[in-house]
Amino acid sequence: MALAWLIAYYGDTVVATPGASKPHHAEEAAGAMKITLSDEETRCLADLSTEVTR
Repeated sequence: MALAWLIAYYGDTVVATPGASKPHHAEEAAGAMKITLSDEETRCLADLSTEVTR
């Protein structure tokens, strides 16, 4: 979900490069590309991430 949010929120300006020590980790990370977040979900997650960093 976090990777899907990064993709939705930052678009082409950020490239997430998660580490993968096993092949299935890479497959799971690639699965983030299949998740489509609504604008409301993206905003909600952005708000939550801001709260965490305060």
